[in-house]
Amino acid sequence: WRQQGVLETDLQQTEAELRALYDCSPLGMFVCDNNASISYVNRTFREITGYNPQLSFEKVWTDYIYPDDKENFNSQWKILENKPDTPIDIEIRFLNIESDELIWINLRVSAIYIEKKLIGFLGTADDISERKKASTLLLGERQVLEMIARDLSSKHTLEGLMQMIESQI
Repeated sequence: WRQQGVLETDLQQTEAELRALYDCSPLGMFVCDNNASISYVNRTFREITGYNPQLSFEKVWTDYIYPDDKENFNSQWKILENKPDTPIDIEIRFLNIESDELIWINLRVSAIYIEKKLIGFLGTADDISERKKASTLLLGERQVLEMIARDLSSKHTLEGLMQMIESQI
């Protein structure tokens, strides 16, 4: 019996260490079952998505994906289902349910197996919103400079600049 007690203590310590590691990660992390029902999320995932642990078991993690991005995500998910050793790695938008803010994330999802049996999925979400905004701004600046270089009218150039600014609001 003593050996079983030692094993249980070791297991509890390992679990506590992993939870502490997950909670200090700059990446949002989640674990879900085969039906996408969430069993664990870390602090960063809650911050990115506005995920409320009290409501957590009423939602699946895919509920946070912005509707316009679901089709693209679903095609990637089918690949994961058919080739479980091929993780998903995709840039999509999540909707923060507390602030209604769209968040760009780099989402990675891998299958979890025990004895060759699929038991669920582990995912990470990296908030790349600032990078996406900077990229959009650079693209807009380039377009405005191209308009100026082509000697387009000032009105046309200003309209292009305004469109670029409005896309950032």
